[in-house]
Amino acid sequence: MAAEVELVRETAERIWATIIRARAETELRESEIQRVREQSAREQERQRAETLAELRSRQNSLLQQRQPRISYSVNIIAGSPARCLERSHSSPRPPSTGTTGTGAAKHE
Repeated sequence: MAAEVELVRETAERIWATIIRARAETELRESEIQRVREQSAREQERQRAETLAELRSRQNSLLQQRQPRISYSVNIIAGSPARCLERSHSSPRPPSTGTTGTGAAKHE
């Protein structure tokens, strides 16, 4: 009977050790999965940052290339900056009436 008790005790210890080992292996696997996920997320964020930086660089380059054309176009449309300032500070002219062809207003 003592031999049977010893056999049950030894079997229980082995089963318990197997359970502990299985739990540790599961925790290790889960930890490794989490590490890989975090590493993947960091890599994706790094790639997004690089892509954003490249897009900003291209945008700045395009803006620098287009700036002279844009400035020229604005000056053509609105006149020179000095002329724009003159127009904004001058008093408004009364609307002309009549069709004299001179653009002068008739005052009666």
